[in-house]
Amino acid sequence: MLPEQALRWKARFAAIYAMGSWSLLGCIVYYYWGDRKEQLPPGEERTPPRERPPDAFFTSTIVYKENVVPPTYSLYDYVKSFFATSGGPGPEE
Repeated sequence: MLPEQALRWKARFAAIYAMGSWSLLGCIVYYYWGDRKEQLPPGEERTPPRERPPDAFFTSTIVYKENVVPPTYSLYDYVKSFFATSGGPGPEE
């Protein structure tokens, strides 16, 4: 492995490690503060959620647009370009 390639892989693994570490820290903080109950001022009560009548129903209509690229594809292309090496020919598409 060439030194340039080794440095590239080191940077990639460092980015993945940092993303995983911050995600873990974020989950810990979220669950630690998420379990706390909401503190209401003295003399104030929490109002219960409004109940839905049993005979109520809702309908929704989904309208799909034509020729729309989902955001996951653009994210995939971005990540793919980050990990692509220019050392040789790529796979034929």
